[in-house]
Amino acid sequence: KVYSIMDIFSRQIVGWRVEEREADHLAVDMFETAIALHGVPRVVHADYAEENAKPRDPSCAHASRGIGVLSSA
Repeated sequence: KVYSIMDIFSRQIVGWRVEEREADHLAVDMFETAIALHGVPRVVHADYAEENAKPRDPSCAHASRGIGVLSSA
């Protein structure tokens, strides 16, 4: 699985990972690394590739709210 974080204004990839499986702690680590390098975003939008998909990573959303990041979803 390939995961990426893109700044929608600059179109720059600010974080990415390639993993064999999905795991909450890996997503949180990816966001923490991106935030350490690029700063805290104002809003995070999650785009789930599968139609009608639901967020799979509540821990990442919870961690983001803890530092003042809004979610568009």
